[in-house]
Amino acid sequence: MAIGALIASVCLLSANIISPGMWLCFTAGIAIGSVWENIHAVIGDDCLSLVNAEVRNWIPPWLYPILHAIADGLVMVSGLGLIWILFRYFIDKDSMKTWTRMTNYDPWILLAFLIFALFQELIVELIFNGRFWKYKVSTANPALFKIGDVEYTIWPFIEWIIASVLFWGISSFLLPMQRVL
Repeated sequence: MAIGALIASVCLLSANIISPGMWLCFTAGIAIGSVWENIHAVIGDDCLSLVNAEVRNWIPPWLYPILHAIADGLVMVSGLGLIWILFRYFIDKDSMKTWTRMTNYDPWILLAFLIFALFQELIVELIFNGRFWKYKVSTANPALFKIGDVEYTIWPFIEWIIASVLFWGISSFLLPMQRVL
């Protein structure tokens, strides 16, 4: 999925289907995601451990954070697109007003993005935590809740809150860029 998204984004950019600003937002999402994915990799099992042996068989340990960061970038830019659709067709009903919101640090866009990010993180954790990875519960990373024998910790949610604020600020700057590549 991650490699396909990267190749598709370059093809869409080359075909002028997405703007350079949107492509730069995707790469910014990858950069933001790579920060915590690489921190997880460096800290290792003291923070996050892979519990599915198939992941270790198919993906080398050095490649896993890179692929996961690309997937994080895809999630961020997909959220940006969904928020554009939400505001363009259901709230503003005017593309210029939505464009102004998306490129001028509108707090409603940030709120929408925070809601999207936390909701998608909850879904991702419910699907994959305990099946593919498991966060270590500690005083620095306490459990928010527990379902069965799987504990869902606070750090993944905090990472997405921080990432959302950063991505909102960066995307407001990058979206207007038309031809920088």
